[in-house]
Amino acid sequence: MDKNESPRVLRPALAGSWFQVLGIFLGISIVYFERDPEGRATLWIALSLFFLCLFLYRLGMKYVLNSTGIAQIAFFGLAKPRFLEYRHITDVETRHNFATGVVGLAHVIISSGGLKPVMILIAQKEPEKLKENLARLARAQRIAPYGPVAPPEDAS
Repeated sequence: MDKNESPRVLRPALAGSWFQVLGIFLGISIVYFERDPEGRATLWIALSLFFLCLFLYRLGMKYVLNSTGIAQIAFFGLAKPRFLEYRHITDVETRHNFATGVVGLAHVIISSGGLKPVMILIAQKEPEKLKENLARLARAQRIAPYGPVAPPEDAS
């Protein structure tokens, strides 16, 4: 990413959370329908909450890639805002679970030398391409962390 490029904004793909939230919704609705078979109001309330949760989840997280690093910004205090410089990235990997693997998404996990991941980019489209780009930017920043390396001057 060049210094003149505008920051790239990534958001979690909505499809990655459909299966998980749909499973929770179905579990809740089955319990309520056993108690009240004609509970149509409960179904509509649960369905509305399902779509509200999806909307807030999609709106709530974003990742900004700029020329020096990646920032995680959360809405409504869902997570602590973080910034990680590319030169501190030591490992980038992808993980698929069943729900995200079915729709072609994956979580991109970024590590910075410790045992715990520093940042997890949830439900990203084209995860392998993003993984390669982040690894390339991390290598480039480690080679020349403060700009291009000047050639050595001759002592003659």
